[in-house]
Amino acid sequence: MRLLSVSCSSLCLLGNYLVGLVKKLERGSIVLKHKSVALDFDGTVAFTSPETYPYVESVNYRAIEVMKKYKKAGGKIVLFTCRTDVDLDIAIECLLEYGLEVDAANVDLRSEERRVGQ
Repeated sequence: MRLLSVSCSSLCLLGNYLVGLVKKLERGSIVLKHKSVALDFDGTVAFTSPETYPYVESVNYRAIEVMKKYKKAGGKIVLFTCRTDVDLDIAIECLLEYGLEVDAANVDLRSEERRVGQ
């Protein structure tokens, strides 16, 4: 399984590409090449400031909607962030509030799948 990494700078460039990709997936005209997307949190789908961290000030609604469609089309989303412990829980809860459930966080999804299947 190959992993497509999505960061803030690349998300802006990939936004239209991913929207087009999701439309093709929904029509059934293509099959996913990359089954998993690594998604950065701070500065990509959520924005904070030194005064409010670890709490989120605003979110990138378009990024969240594109990722939700990608997931609905069969893709897996791995949240990769420097956040740990309670800060990571806050990030995951933020995404859940906007209807985006990640499949894993800060791990290689393949190793997680192997562990679950054992």
